[in-house]
Amino acid sequence: MKELKKFFEKLWDGVFPSSTCFNCGKELVDKNLSLCEECKKKFVFTNKICNKCGSPIENDTVCSICKHKSRFFEVARAPLAYEGEVKDIIWKFKYKNRTDLARYLAKFLELEFLKNIELFGKVDVIVPVPLHKNKLALRGYNQSMLLAKELSNLVHVDIDKESLVRVKDTETQTYLDFQQRQENMKDAFALKTGNLKGKNVLLVDDVFTTGATVDSSAKTLIDGGVKSVLILTVATTNVEK
Repeated sequence: MKELKKFFEKLWDGVFPSSTCFNCGKELVDKNLSLCEECKKKFVFTNKICNKCGSPIENDTVCSICKHKSRFFEVARAPLAYEGEVKDIIWKFKYKNRTDLARYLAKFLELEFLKNIELFGKVDVIVPVPLHKNKLALRGYNQSMLLAKELSNLVHVDIDKESLVRVKDTETQTYLDFQQRQENMKDAFALKTGNLKGKNVLLVDDVFTTGATVDSSAKTLIDGGVKSVLILTVATTNVEK
C-alpha cells in the first residue's frame, strides 16, 4: 500500500511540479501558492476592504453600495483584486478549459479562509454557485464547482453539490450596469432539497463583481431556511469604480 501511495505521489508531482510557478513555470518563491517572485508581484492582494462585501475601498469601512443596499449574505471576502494577471488567469480558467488551475486558485481561497477563520470557522457546508444546464453544456464544467471541491479538501468542510440549482438561463453580465445585473439575477436560483436548512453556508464563486449573483443565491438560501450565508471568491472588483 505504501509503495502504491508513493507511486501516485510521484505521478502527481510529475503532472503538477511543485518546484515551478503555476503561472509561468519559473522557480518558486512561494511554495504554498506555487508562485515565482515575478508573478507574485503581479498579483494584487486585497488590503483595505469594505467590511461587508470585501470590495477594495480607499476610505471608510463600508463601500457606498453596501451603505445603501441590504445584502442577503453576511459577509464576502476575496484574497485578490480582479485586475491584471489575476484577471487573465481567471479568464483562462473560466473560458479556455484550464480546469487544472482550480487546485492553484483554491489555495488562495484557503489562505483567505484561514485569514478570516473568526468569520468562516462556523461554516457547516460549502456550496458552489451553480451554472444553468445550458451554460454547463456549452462550457463543459462549472468553474465554481471545481473551486469548491478543491477548497473542501483543503479546509475539511463538506460540500453540497445538489441543493442549490440555477433555474434561469441569465444573459451574460459583462456589459450590464449595477441595476441591470440585479434584475438579471432576480429569481435565478432555487433549492432542490432541504438539506441546507439551519446551516451556515459558505458560497464559493470565482469573482465578486457587484455581488448580484451571490446575493441572489444567498436570498434563495435564506428563504429556504439557511441560517447564514458567507461568500468566498478568488477575486473581487472595486464596486465603487
